Amino acid sequence: MTEQEIFESLKSGSIENLGIVYERYRDDCMNWLIRKYSCTEDNAREVYQVSVITLYENIIRNKFTEVRSSFKTYLFSIAKNKCMELHRANKRNTDLGPLMHLTWDDVNENIPEEQVMILRYCLDKLGDPCNTLLKKFYYEQCNMVEICEEMGYKNPESARNQKYKCLQRLRKLYRDTIVARTG
Repeated sequence: MTEQEIFESLKSGSIENLGIVYERYRDDCMNWLIRKYSCTEDNAREVYQVSVITLYENIIRNKFTEVRSSFKTYLFSIAKNKCMELHRANKRNTDLGPLMHLTWDDVNENIPEEQVMILRYCLDKLGDPCNTLLKKFYYEQCNMVEICEEMGYKNPESARNQKYKCLQRLRKLYRDTIVARTG
C-alpha cells in the first residue's frame, strides 16, 4: 500500500491502516531516538506511540494535508519534538521521581510528608482510569501485560501510552498544585 493510499484512508477517518504506519517505521524510529537522543527503549517506545497518534490527529485536523516527502520524515519530526519535550519534562519533573516509588501507605523519611500528601491529593483529583493505572504500575508493581488484562486495554502498548499520558497529566497537576500553594 502506498503512502498516498494510507494517507487518504486515514484522512477519511479510518484507523485500520494506522497499524501499517506504526509497524513500517517503528524499529527505525525507536533505534534513531535511542541512538540520537539517548532515549531508553521504554521512552523511545512511548515517544513513538504518542508520535503515531499525533500524526493521525494531525491528519484528521487538517494540520498534515498532503504527503510532500514521506510519512517517515513527518513522523520522525514529530518524534524528535516529543522526545525533546520528554527530556525537558524529565529535567523539570525530577520532583515526582522519588514520590512515584513509594508504596501507597509509606512515608519515606527523605521525602517531606507534605509532598506525599500533595501527590496523594493529585492522584485522587486525577480520577480514573489514570489513578488506577498509575497505582497499579508504580505502587502495585504490575507490568503492562497485567494492567492491560485487568483494565481492559487493547494491548500492552495501549496501556503504556495511556500511562504516559496519565503521568504527564499528574506531573502538570502536581506542578500546578505546588505553584498554587507557594504562589
